[in-house]
Amino acid sequence: AIDFELLRRTWYVLQLKRDYPDVFKNCAAEIDAYMGELEKFESGENYNPVLIQKYYENFLNKIIDSNYGKRSVYVTLDLVEREPKVGADYVRVADGMAFKLTKSKKTPKVSSKGLNFAKLIESTKGRDDELTKSLKATIAVNLLNEARYQLAMGEKSEALITLLKAREVDPSNPYALNGIKALRNSSAKP
Repeated sequence: AIDFELLRRTWYVLQLKRDYPDVFKNCAAEIDAYMGELEKFESGENYNPVLIQKYYENFLNKIIDSNYGKRSVYVTLDLVEREPKVGADYVRVADGMAFKLTKSKKTPKVSSKGLNFAKLIESTKGRDDELTKSLKATIAVNLLNEARYQLAMGEKSEALITLLKAREVDPSNPYALNGIKALRNSSAKP
């Protein structure tokens, strides 16, 4: 996993290049361009924020492009929301807590049946702190995205299972509750 926010620091890019040379071996030109601007930013020199963002996006897209087909490539919801140009040439398929990138026009079936949140639910029982609330909300949002994808593919029973898991993690989530109600009213069966 690559932390896309830490990629905004030169030390992290250098560490990843050293530790995962196969992942970055075809990204030299993009790394050099990005690192030049990033070093200016880190040292307090004048830098062009538009240019550094462009190089950042180019770098991330090159990582994706040069690794697609060699290994599975996933992005998380926060990257999709904050950096819409990254991975934009790929189809994003909701797959558990992330989106699998694919070039295939064939829509794969996804299932949340194997996801088990019992340990999370047990370990957070009775806790009402912000971190716990945020964790549960993030998991629920990812599951809701998967359920939306399943509905778009006509997989109502799979979507219901996924929505039930979202409710299990975040019992008061209105989107999960409304989705479950709507599917049950349309006579979908898990």
